[in-house]
Amino acid sequence: MTDARSDAPPPLASGSKSELTKTTRPAGRAIVTYGRSLIALVIARSLHEHGVDVIGCDDVGMTVLSFSKHVSSNFVHASFEKDEEQALDDLEEAVRKHAPKDDRPYVLIPSFRDARILAKYRDRFEPLITVAAPETRSIDLIDPKDAFARFVEEYGLAAPKTQILMPENRSGFDSRSQTFPLIAKPTDGVGGRGVEKIDSSVELDTYLSEAPKKEVILLQEAVDGEDYCVSVIADHGKLAGIVVYRNIRQFPNKSGAGAVRETVDSAPFLETTKALLEKTGWNGVCEIDFRWNGSDSTEPKMLEVNPRYWAGLFHSTESGVNFPWLAYCLASGQPLDTENLLDVKIGFRSKTPAAWILSIVEEVAASDEHLRQSGEAWESMRDLASKGDILHAAHKLMESAGHSIATPKMLLKLQKELAKHEGAPSELSADKDPAIGLGILFALSSLYRHGELPPELKFDTPKDNDDKTPS
Repeated sequence: MTDARSDAPPPLASGSKSELTKTTRPAGRAIVTYGRSLIALVIARSLHEHGVDVIGCDDVGMTVLSFSKHVSSNFVHASFEKDEEQALDDLEEAVRKHAPKDDRPYVLIPSFRDARILAKYRDRFEPLITVAAPETRSIDLIDPKDAFARFVEEYGLAAPKTQILMPENRSGFDSRSQTFPLIAKPTDGVGGRGVEKIDSSVELDTYLSEAPKKEVILLQEAVDGEDYCVSVIADHGKLAGIVVYRNIRQFPNKSGAGAVRETVDSAPFLETTKALLEKTGWNGVCEIDFRWNGSDSTEPKMLEVNPRYWAGLFHSTESGVNFPWLAYCLASGQPLDTENLLDVKIGFRSKTPAAWILSIVEEVAASDEHLRQSGEAWESMRDLASKGDILHAAHKLMESAGHSIATPKMLLKLQKELAKHEGAPSELSADKDPAIGLGILFALSSLYRHGELPPELKFDTPKDNDDKTPS
């Protein structure tokens, strides 16, 4: 375990925005995990602006947080995936080392999938530090995906009809009795892994034969409409803040990650969301995926719940609900002022720079007959970018540019499309932070050592599936 920088807390930032009552509050200290991610950067920025001393950590060095001005110190721990017990030991050692000498709030904030692990070991840490994660008993009700399917059926919540196919039942399963189309997915799939739209019994038989033998498979009713991401924070089962957004651009354009997001009215989603939070006794943040066709005669349906922070955290926060700060206050026992939390910026847009540019390039290039016919370089570029290998994809793009995308006509069209969202903010344009330029070193070092980007910077796109996109 390594450590860097001063352990001294920063002065209280001036001009901070807060959803809480504007009173003087004691500055505290927080440890933010998974420091390689932009999610962690948004959390650190939010807390630091409210006078909280932020310490970053990860199982690798040279992360986004290690270069950020919002973080006073960083440390490296063992990998949770490779050696969970050693990772917990390292984290506990660091928690003890960085504990404040006074009674200021001290909070451990998991910023991604480690939320479940730290919730599980809450009793190990909470004598030392407060864990800002939902209770394990709440998470187990809706995660993994088969638990969610059982939960919504038990309580009659609006969700697609879902069959749970256990490994031992596959051999006798009658695919011809199914109604198509349907969505097939593994219970533990992340970022679209293994999710496919199935249109026939033949396709279903093929999918089941190729799925890992011990994997539980969900067969879900296909729902018409588009995806909505409902980001929330709850105070012991009561909704405390909500922002709903949709992806108006994504990359790849058919079923990729959010490239340009837009905030929409939360009203159509409130009833189901409140019911889920109440029945799970949820305490903390989560993101709920819905699908809806926008009609007043239909009800939005929940697809799944992510019991953690989400990829569009920057967008949700900038829409008017400061989720990291509220979660910190909730964990540290400070009262929440929820009076204005539903007054979000409807229509607000933000972008994810690399995905935004590539989504426009894909759309423009797809309209060019010559490039479509030459095809091979473009398809290679799209495949690489969809897996997160943006740098290699850019190289392929430059190769294909010689065909037609660099013609005056195509460049003019590309310029016009880029101009539509040029002013939309992003995580990298929010303030002048060294992490903007230096954080890329983490990705570059991984490319140098392994020839590819790290898994957490990639996403797997569903095959022929419009039912679920990364949030």
